[in-house]
Amino acid sequence: MDYPNDVPYPQTLAEAQRRGIRVNAIQCGTLAETTREWMRIAQLGNGGYFQVEQSGGAVAIATPYDESLAKLSAELDETRIYYGRAEERAKAESSLDHKIFSAVREQAAEKGLSYDKAAPVY
Repeated sequence: MDYPNDVPYPQTLAEAQRRGIRVNAIQCGTLAETTREWMRIAQLGNGGYFQVEQSGGAVAIATPYDESLAKLSAELDETRIYYGRAEERAKAESSLDHKIFSAVREQAAEKGLSYDKAAPVY
């Protein structure tokens, strides 16, 4: 799970813990070979471990925090800093991934980031 020229994740998790940040690990899928690593990440991050189906199946439930979380997410996204030469930064800022992320965030905000006390809770 470590990449060349990257800080090894145990070192990153130690720094997070030093700063009082708890890291939870969510494994997508049930591949047994990676379960141990995801559980190790949760342990080193002083957080929890959870596994979700790779094929989907998660149920979204509206909460009273959705609107403020969407706003904070948008504000955080605006702090993204691209690196490299000017043309590389411009390319990254105009990349398809960046456009898709922004569009998805806006669609999510339009579709149900509201709290309805009458809605059933599952």
